[in-house]
Amino acid sequence: MNIWTDTERGAPGGREAIREYVDAVGDADPEINAIIERGAWRDTSPPADDVEAIGELAEAVGRTPRRCYRNAREVAGAAGRDDVRYVEGIAVPPTVPVATKHAWVEVDGSVVEVTWEDTPVPGEGTAYYGVPIELDTVLETVNDRGTDGPVITEVDR
Repeated sequence: MNIWTDTERGAPGGREAIREYVDAVGDADPEINAIIERGAWRDTSPPADDVEAIGELAEAVGRTPRRCYRNAREVAGAAGRDDVRYVEGIAVPPTVPVATKHAWVEVDGSVVEVTWEDTPVPGEGTAYYGVPIELDTVLETVNDRGTDGPVITEVDR
């Protein structure tokens, strides 16, 4: 699988980790294939006011470590704002330069982290590549199957 431009090859920090992860597992993983096919690099520079509001909301709904899909769904739903979106994809946390499947929220297209406790603002070396998914679709899918988790492979294009 090769979606990367020459400028992304060897990119510092998180982008390189995501590229290596996708190159290693992408063809064997339907979720990764769906993310790469429909996703894009995400902006990691959210406005400070939005970060504070969403960070407080994440704490209020009970941010749970290692439950990113639940956290993103709960925060996006509780926000009650059209500019807050649920997103699934691949991300690299600020503390460990290893890519992982992940979910987060975005405000006006900028990532606000709602699971990793370091900070709601993505730090240096982080990277996010993902697909925004309509919250109604996420809620319906989770309700139908009765469990949290990625919904990307169950969503119409």
